[in-house]
Amino acid sequence: MSLVVTGGIHGFRNEADEPASVLMLFAPGAPREAYFEGFGALADLTDEERRDWFIAHDNFFVS
Repeated sequence: MSLVVTGGIHGFRNEADEPASVLMLFAPGAPREAYFEGFGALADLTDEERRDWFIAHDNFFVS
């Protein structure tokens, strides 16, 4: 279990040689239905559309 504070930079990576699953809980609950419903379409988006989708859902990639 991990806690990510508001505005906290975080990331997740599977270092195993087998698939992994993730259970996410948002508390307090935020209107995230569109975030989860949109995952299925990510593979069909262009790079620009995918970037815009992530930004619209408060996901920012850092390196």
